[in-house]
Amino acid sequence: MNNKILKLIENKNLLIKDNQIFTAIIGSNPSKNARSPILWNKAFNKFNKECKMLPLDINEKKLISLLDQLNINQNFLGGSVTIPHKTLVTQWLNGNISSEAKKIGVVNCLYRSGTGSNSLLGTNTDGEAAISTFSKKFKDFKSGNILQLGCGGAGKAVATFFSKKFEGRNLTILSRNDDDKLLATKLNCNWIFWDDLGDNLEKFNLIINCTSLGFDVNDKKMPLSTKQFENLKKNTIFFDIIYNPKQTLLLEYASKLGHRTFNGLNMNLEQAALAFRYVNTEYKNLNLIIEAMNE
Repeated sequence: MNNKILKLIENKNLLIKDNQIFTAIIGSNPSKNARSPILWNKAFNKFNKECKMLPLDINEKKLISLLDQLNINQNFLGGSVTIPHKTLVTQWLNGNISSEAKKIGVVNCLYRSGTGSNSLLGTNTDGEAAISTFSKKFKDFKSGNILQLGCGGAGKAVATFFSKKFEGRNLTILSRNDDDKLLATKLNCNWIFWDDLGDNLEKFNLIINCTSLGFDVNDKKMPLSTKQFENLKKNTIFFDIIYNPKQTLLLEYASKLGHRTFNGLNMNLEQAALAFRYVNTEYKNLNLIIEAMNE
């Protein structure tokens, strides 16, 4: 069974031994830049559990075949889903997802309901981690006008939790996808087509970047122009959910202008810990998991 998995994935140097208990992160190329295997494997070592998280680089055309194989493989406990496969994995789960994931519309975590469970389930830990880490960092932010840039898989989760915490009417989602209007309506928040934003940003107290601009091949780009910074309030908060690099061009420019900034490093850590707890149900204490991953 493991041989079938290995034949499907792109990173051919990976080895999965027979009868090996494992978890995985599934994406286009998590073997190159994913942080989760480092974090999860630290926790497994700390807790003396004979298990590993493996990166599975998978082409979209072979994704369903991989999921079918993982589903019937009882040595696979679950794991994480990353770009660009969150939506397709959600569709494959066919409704077998948590209530939180149903509100968000996408999953980033696969788990089983118990030992020997035949079917994988899905949930989402991005939104919970985003609001938790942001609230710890900016305890003084009680309410205000929020602009969210982008609404992909993680963006949907962020919008869901931030609209609940700070009231939907205070949140504006900026995207190029008309379908995101449906989510905005559902969350009772605002939606603007990207090209219609203009330079009038003076009403926003918090700007959250949920685009990929600043990450990977887009690391030399930022989602706002320098002109759009001109009308911002002093001490506007910039929360960029990107964690690598720690200082995106957006955060670097905002910081130079005296704005407050926060990257996605803590969010990424906490979402990984939440997902780890879903998959490894014997570990209940989230703080202990975070500590193990952070050593």
